[in-house]
Amino acid sequence: RPVGQMFGYVAQGLFQTAADAASSPSLPGYTQHAGDIKYKDLNGDGVIDQFDLAPITRNLPLVTYGLSAGVSYKGIEVSALLQGVANRPAYIDQAYINYGFFSTGNTYSQAYTPALGRWIPETGTKATAPRLTAGGNQQNGQAFINSFASSYYVKNGDYFRIKNVILSYTIPYRWLRRAKFGGVKVFVNAQNLWTWAAVRGMDPEVSLPSYPLARVVNAGVNV
Repeated sequence: RPVGQMFGYVAQGLFQTAADAASSPSLPGYTQHAGDIKYKDLNGDGVIDQFDLAPITRNLPLVTYGLSAGVSYKGIEVSALLQGVANRPAYIDQAYINYGFFSTGNTYSQAYTPALGRWIPETGTKATAPRLTAGGNQQNGQAFINSFASSYYVKNGDYFRIKNVILSYTIPYRWLRRAKFGGVKVFVNAQNLWTWAAVRGMDPEVSLPSYPLARVVNAGVNV
């Protein structure tokens, strides 16, 4: 197995009805409800436990790539740095996203946009996250039945980012000679100009609660 191989339960989607939750293999000490993650009973004993754990994801991408290139012509210079990863499974182990309003210290915090995809009866089959549950205490099993490591939270972590772009123009010296300037360059540069990510709603390079990478644009003149 790859270094850092992660094990967890194999998810089979979400329970859509209370009857399905009640008749499925159970987790000891937990009451399953419609909207909870449905785990696969790998050994067929009717109970979801440590004997149903399986390899679900690895930690690193198989491909990391980048390109740095530039061109200059008659004082005009353009350069760029591109980067990305491919064949990268990402385990979204983020309480801020997976648990809705959950935050560090078992307190309530702001919710992020993925919470809008929570399971509700009216849109159950289109849900992108389990039902919303209250409480942040890990002793409260009802609030954490959907927090076990499972393939449900394994997403496509591929991304491509225009990391840096620089455009500049050096004014010809003959235009500046009488003004006694040795050189003047006008420039504009941008960092994190554009990003494509398979998983939306979070920065592919930064884990919450750290602030995501910002798009920064600078312009100026070097004299």
